[in-house]
Amino acid sequence: MKELPVISKYRGSNRVLLLFAPERNHPSYVEATRSLTDQLERVREKDVTVLSVFSSGRLYENRERIEGADVNALRRHFRAQRNDFTAVLLDEEGQEVLRQSKQLDLPGVLGQIRPSRAVPEQPRRATRH
Repeated sequence: MKELPVISKYRGSNRVLLLFAPERNHPSYVEATRSLTDQLERVREKDVTVLSVFSSGRLYENRERIEGADVNALRRHFRAQRNDFTAVLLDEEGQEVLRQSKQLDLPGVLGQIRPSRAVPEQPRRATRH
């Protein structure tokens, strides 16, 4: 399957959480953004970039609008219906690792994320006996 330009720019560096919703005031989207705000530090620690995709054709990265993105191609690629809420988590290589419908289980999403390969392990302290 062809890789989408809007996704490929994160490849190798970030995980992507795609939130597909009919509109900003969709109840599942509102609850998802509330959860993301409440757990923002944890989301950042996991190197997650949030992309919000609306049926209006608008796309946002962490609340900043992205111009010129093919939203319909994103919906087709990830099989997200225009009138439904769908959350899709992509790993650092752009592969889908988790899909949720109706409601976002953010702790479940964050629990699926393994430590980044880019982060070096912390040296272990010598223990005294």
